[in-house]
Amino acid sequence: MRGGTTSLYAYLTDSPDVVGALRKEIHFFDLNYSKGWTWYLAHFPIQSSRSFLTGEASPNYIFYAEAVQRIVEGLPEVKLIALLRNPVDRAYSDYQVAVVSGYETLPFEDALNRECKVHGDEWEIKDVRERSAFERNHFSYLSRGIYVDQLKLWTKAVPRNRLLVLKSESFFNAPGNVLSQVREFLGLSAIDRKTFKIYNETQYEPMSAGIRTRLRAFFEPYNEQLSQLLGMDFREWT
Repeated sequence: MRGGTTSLYAYLTDSPDVVGALRKEIHFFDLNYSKGWTWYLAHFPIQSSRSFLTGEASPNYIFYAEAVQRIVEGLPEVKLIALLRNPVDRAYSDYQVAVVSGYETLPFEDALNRECKVHGDEWEIKDVRERSAFERNHFSYLSRGIYVDQLKLWTKAVPRNRLLVLKSESFFNAPGNVLSQVREFLGLSAIDRKTFKIYNETQYEPMSAGIRTRLRAFFEPYNEQLSQLLGMDFREWT
């Protein structure tokens, strides 16, 4: 969430060899699983003589442990793409969207404290069982940025040749290069795209230096573990 999925999905579905779902985020494997497979599949194009790929982009899936087994069992050949943004910037962006949407009324630091047990200047994430479903879905600014805990589940369940993990910063800085990487991962031919409209971009006041320092310190050990898990370098985040 807040990592560039809307833009990447738009770029992919803007070519004839990828046809999108009725909407980008179906939320089947997290919030709507009880509606069943007929409901889910009704969101996708029917088969035709023309060859194309289809898919959706619900960023919640990576955060919901329940989604892992549901996807693996239901879509055994699926290819998955995860965009990971610097968790400090991701948390603040997520917060700003929650404010605009009307979910969030607390100042940023208070919102972070609500998610945690506070020990001086240190945060300890509350157990998910201590939080309501609404809080988990809307007030998980820190939890969603602990990518290593989430990806441990996905990398155990999905072969790495069917799971592509990308840095959002690489996508923001060079969208054409990342789009080419994604298309290659999906087995699609290269295209020469010239323009890259930015979707869901928001403007807001910068984060205070003090909160940013605390957030960097909080995420640093998790980022190091993530680097080891994926064999990627995330040191620039801290």
